[in-house]
Amino acid sequence: MDNSVREQIIECGITLFGQYGIRSVSIDDVCRKLKISKKTFYVYFNQKEDLVSCVVKQHCEKHLNCLRNSFKGKTALQVLMEFMSNPQKYKPSAANQQRHKIVVYDLQKFYPKLWEEQQRFMEQVEMDGVRRWIKLGIEEGDFREDLDVDLYMVFFKSMTDAFFSLMQRGKVEINGRKIEKRQVYDFYLDLFARQIVSEQGLKKISERLIKE
Repeated sequence: MDNSVREQIIECGITLFGQYGIRSVSIDDVCRKLKISKKTFYVYFNQKEDLVSCVVKQHCEKHLNCLRNSFKGKTALQVLMEFMSNPQKYKPSAANQQRHKIVVYDLQKFYPKLWEEQQRFMEQVEMDGVRRWIKLGIEEGDFREDLDVDLYMVFFKSMTDAFFSLMQRGKVEINGRKIEKRQVYDFYLDLFARQIVSEQGLKKISERLIKE
């Protein structure tokens, strides 16, 4: 079995699903694009759903690797300050967002089990990443040494779920007052930062803001 052929099929799946959605792309489309026979396809995948599963997993890994590389060589506090000062840096382009919406829609409607697995996987990886990041900040002295990380993670998830719930609304109104989404974002980050940052960390943030 040639793993390079398998990788080519997966890469082709990523490209075609991203362009046209999962539902509208057939095995024949993939084979035609790669100029291989369906017999060759079935050597590596039993059915289209197996290819979809591999594509989703690889897409998640690529996204996570991009994030890891963007944080490499930085302190935990530097990562926090980057998010606070430039959230748009990690926002995908409008075209990528649209392609992502197509894939998400098809996953949710036609492959609900794969969608649930992907959500659980990403949530677990993200929570593990946040936990390691907070522990790194504590070791560096910029996050609170007395922070109960396990207990905090419970509240962090609830707080983050509430944040995304607000951000996904068409408009945010609280007690009849219109709230801009940037205000929601700033409030979330301010609340998040003050819960975990030590006096040393807060001093560094203040010094950074003064320089800017």
